[in-house]
Amino acid sequence: MKRWLIDISRKFERFMRYRYGNDQLNNFLMFIYLILLMIQWITKIEIVIIVSYTLMVMVGFVVIYRFFSKKKIQRSKENHHYLNIKYNIKGFFRRFTKKARNRSTYKYFKCPHCHQELRVPRGRGKVSVTCPKCHTVFDEKT
Repeated sequence: MKRWLIDISRKFERFMRYRYGNDQLNNFLMFIYLILLMIQWITKIEIVIIVSYTLMVMVGFVVIYRFFSKKKIQRSKENHHYLNIKYNIKGFFRRFTKKARNRSTYKYFKCPHCHQELRVPRGRGKVSVTCPKCHTVFDEKT
């Protein structure tokens, strides 16, 4: 009984040996697939159902193609590009929340020369700010 299961797993292992497999981009695409599936279940509008079904089929084909692809370098470049976009978006929101949290204690300025963002403690009155990047000195009010 167990022997056939071991044989199948070995054959699948041999088949997948030089394949790319799963990564973060595939996980994200599967998440999109599930969202489209939920939209299709919830909505009663026929055009939305058709569009979501079409997108589901396309996303499903992309996931399967990427999973079984033998072109590992191209798939890893795609994943790397996706991760760069993801971390840029996360970094933007992280900086935004940090600035929002520190609004009461710090005033934020941009250097007029190089546009570097600078942070100065609030309540100091009129201060002379020196940019650490280009060493431009400018006066600002905190």
